Amino acid sequence: PHTGYHSHPHQKIIIHMDLEVLELTDEICTFKLKSCDVSIANSLRRIMLAEVPIISIDLVEIEANSSVLHDEFITHRLGLIPLDCTKINMDKFNYVKDCDCDGNCNKCTVTYEVNVTSHQDHTLEVTANDLKPTSSIHGSELKIYPVKYTESSEDTVIPILRLKKYQQIKLKAIAKKGVAKEHAKWSPVATAVFQYIPDIRLNHDRMNELSSKQKQEFVQSCPRPIFSYKAGSDTVDIEDANIDQCMFCKECEKKAQELGAPDLVMVKQKRGAKGGHDFIFKVESTKALKPEQIILKAINVLQEKLQRVNDKV
Repeated sequence: PHTGYHSHPHQKIIIHMDLEVLELTDEICTFKLKSCDVSIANSLRRIMLAEVPIISIDLVEIEANSSVLHDEFITHRLGLIPLDCTKINMDKFNYVKDCDCDGNCNKCTVTYEVNVTSHQDHTLEVTANDLKPTSSIHGSELKIYPVKYTESSEDTVIPILRLKKYQQIKLKAIAKKGVAKEHAKWSPVATAVFQYIPDIRLNHDRMNELSSKQKQEFVQSCPRPIFSYKAGSDTVDIEDANIDQCMFCKECEKKAQELGAPDLVMVKQKRGAKGGHDFIFKVESTKALKPEQIILKAINVLQEKLQRVNDKV
């Protein structure tokens, strides 16, 4: 899809961002961002990390705790458990500070409880599955549960603590809407990174002047499988399928210098067809939101920020 931003006529700001999705799963989205300035690309990354809102546990009232872990330690672990917000319209769920209630209603908070006592001789593991929602979202019967992660064919749950026989943990928790610039527990992403897409060009006339051994040394100088040597034709080619693995380490250019052919290869940042540069992004979600939800929300937040700046110019 193509997305853009246009400001008021007296101060026209246009941002072009062409997105090409390369991989999309429940947890990961890899996409190309084309013809974009690096400042916009980095702003998008920072917003995904710190300004896309989700719901996380913020307050915990512990009624009984005879485990080996301190109350504060358990509270911290509960706050970092991602809650599944994928089916919620986060724009309609209020921040506590903006809600017209006294600070605790189903328009701005979600309540949970844990009540586990071990009666077993072996150690009992208390997990996120034991974190039971006791309220639903306003206007629906929808409840927010902790996320589950799938490894192979089995669901993996997040451990909270372990109990020995006759030990107990009983608590109530309140989850609120927030953003990660307030606390990391409100971050919907595990990683959000980008890099320039490389533009690599070989001077085949200069390459033909090298011996077979020198060509192989050149190919081996790259730590990634960017180049390949064809023994039958005694040629060196660029592997287009692997070109995005380039780290801009410039080892190939250093090797070309050593071989006395400084113009043998050129590695630079790929320019966009409409200006700017092309980038490749990888966004890994905590599963609190789907990766595509994170990206679209981040774009909306960026546009809102630019609009506010432009209105004050």
